[in-house]
Amino acid sequence: MANGSVLNVAGALAAFLGSGNVINVSNSLCLGGCLTLSGGITVAVTPGSNVSIGPNPFRNPASGSLVKSANAAVIVIQGNSRVTIGGAP
Repeated sequence: MANGSVLNVAGALAAFLGSGNVINVSNSLCLGGCLTLSGGITVAVTPGSNVSIGPNPFRNPASGSLVKSANAAVIVIQGNSRVTIGGAP
């Protein structure tokens, strides 16, 4: 997200269905540091940007996993942008 963008997700960021589901994230965008929020989601945030993630960002979390490389950011927010993820009910 960049340049004043806004992302509003009313529910979960992802839903795992069945079994053995994996979200793989591999990058080095957290070398300068990241926030770790609900569900282990790492977020690289620049000053002036905003992030809010509810308590259950994944629906059916027992059916899948988030796998990240060292220093990986799942979400990058910069340039006065905002990300809000409500979470699964």
